[in-house]
Amino acid sequence: MNAVEVQLDGVRGTRSTTSATELTPITTSCVLFTDWKNKKGYGQRWFRGRRIGAHRAAWIETHGPIPKGLEVNHWRCFQPACINVEHLRLATRRNNAKN
Repeated sequence: MNAVEVQLDGVRGTRSTTSATELTPITTSCVLFTDWKNKKGYGQRWFRGRRIGAHRAAWIETHGPIPKGLEVNHWRCFQPACINVEHLRLATRRNNAKN
């Protein structure tokens, strides 16, 4: 497993990676949700009658339902408020926790 340092919109961090596809350069900036955020900085919004993470709502609006057992993961940035779907991917809870 390799570790790569990433920086986007002034946020730096180290991301572990196991494949070359995860080293694809980021070509778009974060789109930050500016409405209500929870204590961890994740945007929250009403979506289809319930409050969910804004990044989850952005994923569903773009790609459709999130399959059971998967989560929406910020894998190209370290911004919990980011709703840019190019910075998101589906991951298992275990893989999401590694990030």
